[in-house]
Amino acid sequence: MRTGQELPEKIKNAPDLFPGNIFYYLAYIAVSNDRMGMDLGPIRYSAISKYADDHCLDYDERVDLGEIITQVDQQYVKHLQKKNKPKPGSSGDKPSKKAPRRRSRGR
Repeated sequence: MRTGQELPEKIKNAPDLFPGNIFYYLAYIAVSNDRMGMDLGPIRYSAISKYADDHCLDYDERVDLGEIITQVDQQYVKHLQKKNKPKPGSSGDKPSKKAPRRRSRGR
């Protein structure tokens, strides 16, 4: 690095992608925000299909794209759920303290 700092571990130990896998990675990034529902629902089929159309994929390539994106997304959602799960003894497990009620003035 220019500043003489060491690279972060995530970058040092980043997995190598084969050239063909980069296409699927970029496809996943492109469609990953097009989900069903307000939460981490599945990626819409229409988003994957449009991406395949935009890149002139044939039937077998479309099937591969759909399967790969679905599998990657399932692993990503599992990772987020595990990462965001409250740890035992954390503030997520403790009951919250209620604010004291204010007395109303008899008006």
